Amino acid sequence: MGSTAKGILAGALALALPILLQVALEPMLGDGFLLALLFLAALVPGFGVALVWSGGAPWRLAAGALLMMAVPFASLGMLDARVLGPVPTTTLEAALGNGLAAGFRLADAAPDAALQRIVNASSTHRPTDQRNRRGPPVTERGTFLVAPVLGSGWSQADPVRLVVVQDLDEAPARPWAPSGGVLKLLPDRLRQAAVRQALAEAGLAMAPDILIARWVANPDWARVEAALPLLWLYSGALAVWNVLARGTEQRGGR
Repeated sequence: MGSTAKGILAGALALALPILLQVALEPMLGDGFLLALLFLAALVPGFGVALVWSGGAPWRLAAGALLMMAVPFASLGMLDARVLGPVPTTTLEAALGNGLAAGFRLADAAPDAALQRIVNASSTHRPTDQRNRRGPPVTERGTFLVAPVLGSGWSQADPVRLVVVQDLDEAPARPWAPSGGVLKLLPDRLRQAAVRQALAEAGLAMAPDILIARWVANPDWARVEAALPLLWLYSGALAVWNVLARGTEQRGGR
């Protein structure tokens, strides 16, 4: 493998590391201090790659270092759903015990339109910075359509363990597809507040480990659609890095 090819590969891996770490760990850790610390640590290899492989000219070094830092930060918040993990066909009961899956195709459950609610929700929290210091209160507001997904043996006395959500600030309400599955959504305070409010209005109990998801006709394709903005960002970054890394080839040819 030539020097330029090694540089391009090193850059591709360095760009991917913080992005993949964020995508893989956010469903388990949330967006707290530990994930932020790991994310910042994952940026370090990118600076080393930029210093070694971006061609030697000062402007190339600066552009390479900026690329390695800016792209991972730009990727934050681009995903709202799980995109890593299997998507098995299963029952509702088995699905709720599978923490590794990105989603499920469900054969025995569907959203209950009779119990759905449209709610105007709000959530106030104090975000933390990279030093784990709390900032001033921030209030988020949104309108959501929330429906419980219920199995055949469910009764009114049972807590709801799975709900599906539509964000009505992004698109008008759509009817639920008669068959399909769910794609798990990432933790979000505003969505969680909307779910609590909707279930309370419907007179339903909420399970402590409730799963919040998006109802989709094809979970596999929905996972690809959710990841597309991130894939486009990464592809564009690779194209820019390809130009910068070829500076080493030009320098070596002199």
